[in-house]
Amino acid sequence: MKKGDILLVEFDKLDKLNTALSYPIENNTHSSSKDIITPQTQIKVKNVIPGKKGLIKITKKKRKKIEGQLINYEDLVLPDCELCNNPVNCGGCTFNLITPEEELQIKENYLKELFQDYPFEGLSDVEHNRKYRNKMEYSFGNQEKDGELTLGLHEKGKFYNILNTDNCQLVPNDFETIRKAVLDYFIEKETDFFHKHTHHGFLRYLVLRRGERTGDVLINLVTTSEENLDEKEFVNHLENLNLEGKISGILWTISDNVADAVNPESEKILYGSKIFNDEILGKEFMITPYSFFQVNTSGADQLFSIVRDYLENITKNRDSTILFDLYSGTGSIGILLSDLVDKVISIELIEEAVEIAKENAKLNDITNIEFISGDVLKKVDELDIKPDVIILDPPRYGITPKALKKILNFNPEYFIYVSCNPVELRKDLEMFKEKGYRVDKMESVNLFPMTTNVETVCLLSKIN
Repeated sequence: MKKGDILLVEFDKLDKLNTALSYPIENNTHSSSKDIITPQTQIKVKNVIPGKKGLIKITKKKRKKIEGQLINYEDLVLPDCELCNNPVNCGGCTFNLITPEEELQIKENYLKELFQDYPFEGLSDVEHNRKYRNKMEYSFGNQEKDGELTLGLHEKGKFYNILNTDNCQLVPNDFETIRKAVLDYFIEKETDFFHKHTHHGFLRYLVLRRGERTGDVLINLVTTSEENLDEKEFVNHLENLNLEGKISGILWTISDNVADAVNPESEKILYGSKIFNDEILGKEFMITPYSFFQVNTSGADQLFSIVRDYLENITKNRDSTILFDLYSGTGSIGILLSDLVDKVISIELIEEAVEIAKENAKLNDITNIEFISGDVLKKVDELDIKPDVIILDPPRYGITPKALKKILNFNPEYFIYVSCNPVELRKDLEMFKEKGYRVDKMESVNLFPMTTNVETVCLLSKIN
């Protein structure tokens, strides 16, 4: 077996939530290698469905470490998204080819094994498990060199190729309508996109955001400064679209930074407002073009209901409670929990998010919350108040050991840890255990259906 070999394999149990152990099928006729291939040969393949068979390409072979990449499934056909079971795909979905019930079972089996030493109470599904995303960032480009303009997502494993994402099952219908309209507009204008290798061109990204409860849609066109946009014509082209919701704002953002990311240097409101609203658990939140907000709004209701239940059980027998909300984003968790405690102190690195959080507190008439802008690692040193409960909701890469050590030094009675990365959570729980904490309960929510991601809520208490 060598790099580049094509094999038919069966995907076994998950090694990580996005990686399955895979084994070649006997009498494999797809391989051109002269190496002996046995059913015991173990290959790791990302973003595949356990229990299914598929063709893979060997991408890495070093001693006992063999990795492969899915080409397509042998025994699955998808009727809606033409990219999903295609060798050329965006990699956005892993479980779109099976039923939601099968997906839930696969994820829950993995989580039960990962957290077998802890009181894990299972994985619950969400109300909307299709077309649920309230934010999407599309890139302009082409699928092949000198090809027609495309607008969509990167081809899996490719830096330059951009695929049109027709009939995507992750996004609401309005996003598809707007994406196609914007693409058609610039194809007709013969407008060029920003080429990453030459650093020239005009079109970069289209960022769409939507309030699930309000129907508000914010359109943000990101370009370089190399050309001008006919602002009135562009707005007119979008205003008359037949949408289920309504366009609340159209922005034009300039970004000349060469990095493959939206780094706004200037922005202009072409229509409406740059701020729109949405709701979680009856609370209203203002959302800006770049502020963090859970991508599945109805799923966020479910997630934060669990957090509220945990905190309510803690506070019901207490005279007073001080809550620290760390990695607080636009303040959604602190705001949703503020009525259960005497005071909330929220810390967030991104200054714009903190300013929006303050506005969100005013919007909901909440006065017992204090927002601090800065690095959690530094700001925790400046606090002289002792928390009774600390809520952690870190980014996907988790909490650095140095930061977690400082946070643990506050020695609160309780922690509520909200994690979108179960592997990192599992690692961090060992450090909590060393500091005298135990896991009282934990449960997961399938907040990101069709993908390999979940959210997990964990309640920890100090052992006296």
